[in-house]
Parts: sequence; C-alpha cells; structure tokens
Amino acid sequence: NIVSRLEMYPMPYSYLTQITLGRDLPASTPQLYSNENLKVSHPNESLYEITGFSPEDKTLILSQSFDSGWQAYYLKNSNSAFIGRLHQVFPFLFGPSLNDHLMVNNWENGWTLPNEEITSDSKIILVYIPQYLEYGGLVILVAGLTLSILSLRKKDH
Repeated sequence: NIVSRLEMYPMPYSYLTQITLGRDLPASTPQLYSNENLKVSHPNESLYEITGFSPEDKTLILSQSFDSGWQAYYLKNSNSAFIGRLHQVFPFLFGPSLNDHLMVNNWENGWTLPNEEITSDSKIILVYIPQYLEYGGLVILVAGLTLSILSLRKKDH
C-alpha cells in the first residue's frame, strides 16, 4: 500500500455547534465563557486535576460522554507533593464532592460550581470511580500470584 496523497479539511466546529432548528429561535445564542487561567492536568484516562478558578466560573464541563461514574471533588491546593499525590489518588477521602452533576449539551458531563467555596487556591479532581474496580482487581491479581509463588517455594523447601 502506498499513500500518494493526504488532505486535511478544517471543520467549522464553532459554527456547527451553534446550529439550531425550530420556529422560535432565540435572538442571540449565549456564548460559552472560557477561563484562560485554568490549568488542567490529565495524568491518565480516569483522572483530571483542575486549578486556577475565578469567581466568574459557574459550571465545569468535561467533554466526555455523560456517565454518572464521573465524580468531582474540590480540595485546597497543598504545598506538599506527597499530600498532592494522595489528593489525586483518593480525592473522595480528602474533600467534599460537587453534587450537582448534570448533562450539558445533551452529552457532556457538567458540574455546577459552588462559587462561595471554590477559590483561586482550590483544585477540583475529576475521577472516574468505576476505574477503581480495575485497580482493585489488579491488586488482587498481584497479591494472589505472590501468595501462590510463596506457597510453592515453601513446599519446595
């Protein structure tokens, strides 16, 4: 197989997402507010860490298919790397959850931010809770293999 030509065509995403059908169209479509100061860390597929909030932020949107397994927790930023890592791995132990999980644009995950509690030194951890079942299964697998190998070694001696 030989590729002789490759072409890319730009997609007018903003235009396409604002198309609506109906008789009574609104005079103006509300514009999406975007915070330029947000910093997002995405170390794996089931975890996001977001910092840099401002008082104007009302809703946090995760552009992935809506699933109730996605949970959001808000915590205070920590100066300790170890504590920060613990916050990432077990956010449900260290901070309250954002309970207003809603569907945005008929497919995305969204959370209403409690503005009085979210400050510039806060962070929000988004985690896909069902992923912990896989992690637990891997721990059980490794523990089972280790115990099997140790019991076989004991029998040989």
